Amino acid sequence: MIANPASFAFNIPEQHTGTSSASYSFTDDGFWEQCIYRLVSHGTSSCTKGVTIYQHGTYQHQPDGSIILSPFWQDGRIQILDPCTSSNGNQISVVNQTEHIRSWRIFDGPVLRLVGEYYTPTENMTRVDEQPELLTGVVSNIS
Repeated sequence: MIANPASFAFNIPEQHTGTSSASYSFTDDGFWEQCIYRLVSHGTSSCTKGVTIYQHGTYQHQPDGSIILSPFWQDGRIQILDPCTSSNGNQISVVNQTEHIRSWRIFDGPVLRLVGEYYTPTENMTRVDEQPELLTGVVSNIS
């Protein structure tokens, strides 16, 4: 499990800690999940900030072909790891960002390309599993 909203915990797989990555999962019955890990350079390799975002919720196809991702309220988390800050270098807080995927396309491979705003990845994503393994289809933490 990459994220546990109830305990404010993240577990980034070791193979992904040295590079930015993104994962989106969708089910046929309208649920989605995202986990995004971004590295942000401070100008030195010893001071790289890591930002992890986890959200899940429901999605709806729109008449114009776009998709609206609506997260479960107060269930998303954002973690900022900043080893070079003078204060607490590990901050985790609630995030609740509805996302509008303006366009999307599935290529051979299969490869998914999402074009949106906010956290949407800019790179193509290759399918890893036939069946999505979402954390849950229900809200797991109401604060």
